[in-house]
Amino acid sequence: MKYLEYEVKNNTVVRAASDKTTPISGSVNYFGLHISMDQDFTDVPGEKAVEFFKDRVRQTVNLAEGYCIIPNDFLETDTPIEFRVVSGNTLGTPWVSITVSKSGAVLPEEPPEPAPVGEEYVTSDSGENVVAKLRVGDNGLEYSKNGQDYVPVTGEKVDPTEIVLLNDGESEVSAVAAKVNEIINALAKSGIVKVATGEERMEVYGQEEQVTQYGSKPISDLFDADVNIEWDGVNGKVKGTFHNVSDEWTDLPKAPKTGHFFVMKFKDTEKYIGKPFSFKKDTGKPSTTQEATEDEMFWVLCIDTNKKFTFESDGEVIVTLDFTEATLEGV
Repeated sequence: MKYLEYEVKNNTVVRAASDKTTPISGSVNYFGLHISMDQDFTDVPGEKAVEFFKDRVRQTVNLAEGYCIIPNDFLETDTPIEFRVVSGNTLGTPWVSITVSKSGAVLPEEPPEPAPVGEEYVTSDSGENVVAKLRVGDNGLEYSKNGQDYVPVTGEKVDPTEIVLLNDGESEVSAVAAKVNEIINALAKSGIVKVATGEERMEVYGQEEQVTQYGSKPISDLFDADVNIEWDGVNGKVKGTFHNVSDEWTDLPKAPKTGHFFVMKFKDTEKYIGKPFSFKKDTGKPSTTQEATEDEMFWVLCIDTNKKFTFESDGEVIVTLDFTEATLEGV
């Protein structure tokens, strides 16, 4: 063990003038601290220990006759280490910094004989989350932590035949968009890309809530607890039972004020506020504002006449909602 020499004088940590040792990153169970304390600090009640801090991680190590080891985790990189000396819960010195020289972990020797073709070894640091070996298996790229048991890296293997090519002359925007969606879905199935879902982007009001933006209308007056959304990416199919609001909902800013209503609001509103925002009913002309505000983050939809709604931010579809399979009471 190599100990860095420090002293606690007048409740302050100072480096011993004779000690020029600098810890090296990647070292294991080699560097430690030796803390000498003046009588004032020794007399402070409480067990003496060293608190280490680095990369937002703090760890306390008790001193044994003034000695302690620097935890290996704090020597993985060459980022400086902060530490202080404490006496129980009574007193702690100001923090001081330890410079760490850059090196690297000491790697194990190469395997004594070559691995079979297709199972070449990958040399890496040790640790719980380190991949020991990689290979291409029946399910695509696979990895192993112990060199024996393999699991797929990205889930199912992509079958290129699942992507249907465009036919001759099939160049309409809708056709191209459909094919792009097929490609994205295939990539998402393999885990190569992560496809956003409407569930991540919007929130449906619960039965116990009220529409406080427009009076105090209980959600339970509008629809039952069986209302749910089946998501396919950002496209949602809404199912369940909607009540008929026959008494005029006078707090709504404009007609219709009777009928069947759905209430929703967007999450992560900072992504949309201040950007162009559009709202479209069925296949009609969209209503657009150049700078979305909080008003565009909350919606009460009347679903009697229009069944499909599309919300876009800066040209990108946030979600679409389809109410064609919803149950409307009294209709």
